[in-house]
Amino acid sequence: MGNHHYEELSFYHGAAKLALNAALSPLDNAKVLMQIGFEPLPPRPTKTLFGRPALGLPNVFTYMSYMRKRDGFWGLYRGCTARMACQVVSGVTFHQVTSRITFQVQEMSRKAAMLRTLLAFSLGCALSSLASSAEIDLDQLLADIQRERDVQPYVPNEYPDDYYNGAGDPAQTIMARVRKGAGNCYAQGKCLYYSKRMKGEFCGDCGKRPGCFPGDASVLKKSGQTVSMAELKVNDEVLAATRDGELTFSPVVTWLDKRSNDTTPYLEIQVQLGHRIVLTSNHVLLVRQQEDLVSRFAGDVRVGDMLKVADSAEAGRWSPVVSSRPLLATGAYVPLTAEGTIVVDGVLASCYASFDHDWAHALTTPIRWLPALFDGPGDRDADGPRAAVELLKSFGRWLFPEPGSKNRAADDHSVVKLPLMAPLQASSQ
Repeated sequence: MGNHHYEELSFYHGAAKLALNAALSPLDNAKVLMQIGFEPLPPRPTKTLFGRPALGLPNVFTYMSYMRKRDGFWGLYRGCTARMACQVVSGVTFHQVTSRITFQVQEMSRKAAMLRTLLAFSLGCALSSLASSAEIDLDQLLADIQRERDVQPYVPNEYPDDYYNGAGDPAQTIMARVRKGAGNCYAQGKCLYYSKRMKGEFCGDCGKRPGCFPGDASVLKKSGQTVSMAELKVNDEVLAATRDGELTFSPVVTWLDKRSNDTTPYLEIQVQLGHRIVLTSNHVLLVRQQEDLVSRFAGDVRVGDMLKVADSAEAGRWSPVVSSRPLLATGAYVPLTAEGTIVVDGVLASCYASFDHDWAHALTTPIRWLPALFDGPGDRDADGPRAAVELLKSFGRWLFPEPGSKNRAADDHSVVKLPLMAPLQASSQ
């Protein structure tokens, strides 16, 4: 009964706050215009408190009157929907987060409990603000999503000559081959891709191409056991390193992405000591540059770059890159450790892809500190991308809009999705 009464009071409190903010929306709009220095009205002659002549700037009510004359009454409430959506999402997020947190006074000091609540509330505000901004720039948001999901048009002449076996009409031969491959892939619930680097087709996940490690990549647990990515579990302590490159064991707090059956094009990077690491071209490696470790995408790593290799926590050495080659592998795994790094196949790598290591590490702080807020106990090791991670990636693309910059990986155009219907339509002409 007490909980029901509390929830009822919370509802009325939230509704009253929502109505008050909606009513005061014109004041917020006027405040923004004044803050950005928008001055459509000239100053008016007035006098100071001591009777001296002076020029007075328009006040907030003068701005409101100007907006009503220019845009009408409803112009005063422009952007009100976005503010209300932000408040609703923030309130619901805060309520859901706090309802999942069990405050145990015996185990947690009051300061720690307050800090945890503030972190959860801040995250809810950030996520809700990002969601509510869709009203302001919805067309751009939809265009970004569509650009990522759309496939490039199928043009037979864009592929290398060895894609055609030389028998019969080239276009018809290629289309027949693609039609057969696409049918096989779609029968498996997948899509057909063509890799320009490997000069061949493969079946892969129809969604976004992840940045990750394959399922047969190995990691070293604190117990001394070597396990594959497919066998790795949340809470396992694995060999990693601090940001300074000092080797340590760090627990796996969650998965940023996990797709057991996805076939993905990877890069195999080999160092002089014989270690090989397999990862996607947009995954981040930590390369030694003088005395510092710098973030570098795997596709940008060059022969001679120094990577840290380690077969145990006590044996870490630097070794130059000697080669890099493309290959296909099954599985797409992205474990997130508390340190944000992980030693895979004996080579130190970041847990992050697509964005600079330090930026990604900072943005995933709530996920690393409070992983239970984002995944239930039964979902921690489940397959599939994580919604919170996808939202953070969207924020990262907004923060770093230019692909191929220092902080964001370049778009990979070496893999093209081949549609099923294009060859059928073309061959019928």
